[in-house]
Amino acid sequence: KNSALDGIVQTHLFNWQTETWSRGPDMAAARWYPAVQALGNNEAVIVGGGTAIPEVYQTDKTLRRLSNASGYSDRLYAFLTTRPNGQVELMGPSTQLNTINTSGTGAITATKARDGIARTYGGFATYDIGKVLVAGGGDITEGGQSDVPTKTAVVVNVNGSTTTVTPTASMSVGR
Repeated sequence: KNSALDGIVQTHLFNWQTETWSRGPDMAAARWYPAVQALGNNEAVIVGGGTAIPEVYQTDKTLRRLSNASGYSDRLYAFLTTRPNGQVELMGPSTQLNTINTSGTGAITATKARDGIARTYGGFATYDIGKVLVAGGGDITEGGQSDVPTKTAVVVNVNGSTTTVTPTASMSVGR
C-alpha cells in the first residue's frame, strides 16, 4: 500500500475454472506479505503480514478472526502446512514451530524448536502427507563465509501427535 509497508485489507479470489479474479471480503487488519494455507474443509487461513491475529476465509465467503491464536505477525511469508488432523503447522521462517487450531476463535500452541536457523527467505515444500522439506534461507556463517544463506535442509514431519524434525542432505550451495 505504501512505503511504511502497511499492506491492504482486500482479499481477491481466483476461480480456476473460469480463470477470473473477484473481490473477496476485507480482512480486519491490513497485511503485507501474509501467507494463505488451504484447509481440508474448503476454508483457508491467512497468517502474518503485520498483524498477529490469523483469519479464516470460510465457505460462506466471510472471514472469521482467530483471536485466541495470536502469534505470528512477521511481514514475511510464513511456512505453513495443513496437518493430517486439520490443524495448521507454522514451520518458519522463524525457528519455533507452532500448531494453529482454526476452529472457533482458534488456539496456537508451541510445538518445538525446528533447527536453530532463522530461515528468512528460505523455501519449503510439502512432498508427502504430513511431510515438508524446509531448505536454505537465513543469514549465517557457513563454509568459512559469513552472512550467507544456509545449504542445509530438514524434513518436518507433522504426522501423529509429535512433530519431528530430521536433518537431510544439504544442497550444493546456500539458497
